Amino acid sequence: MSMLEVKISKTISFAVAFMLIIIVVSFMSACNNPATEKNQARLKTYESFAPAMISSPPTKPSPTPIAPETKIPETNKYIGSIKSTKYHSPSCEWAKKISTSNEIWFRSAEDARSKGYVPCKVCNPPS
Repeated sequence: MSMLEVKISKTISFAVAFMLIIIVVSFMSACNNPATEKNQARLKTYESFAPAMISSPPTKPSPTPIAPETKIPETNKYIGSIKSTKYHSPSCEWAKKISTSNEIWFRSAEDARSKGYVPCKVCNPPS
């Protein structure tokens, strides 16, 4: 870009920012002017929504987790996470990263698949 183009770009950016400020200020002054019923209605609508927008952030629906078993019997051969759909051999590098609070153990590959889990592509447990 040439210096002229940079100056023009900065000038345009400044002009757009200035126009936005003017629009916001004029809107705020119109809403703060209690002279009209329309402005009072706008202000009441804003005031009724503002506390809800500030106090409660949007929430995502949480999936129903499968509760991890507290004791791991000797018969369990594969591990998965309640936060994913992959099952692993216990020696897998990804299995070692699963938090103990998120662990779910399976007795067999069929057991894991029946609960909707798929084999890890890194450790390739039997499917």
